[in-house]
Amino acid sequence: MRSSVQSSTQTEPLTQGSQSSATPNLVPTLYLITAVVIVVVVIIAIVLLRRR
Repeated sequence: MRSSVQSSTQTEPLTQGSQSSATPNLVPTLYLITAVVIVVVVIIAIVLLRRR
């Protein structure tokens, strides 16, 4: 089970293979930050459209 999971995860970040072990939390945090930014932008757009 572990070998298949590692093989699938290592195929995507080939260039960041050395950095993935040192900083494995950067990728999920980037996804969370982008998700939060998208949600905030959508909320602001809805509020502006409702005010107009």
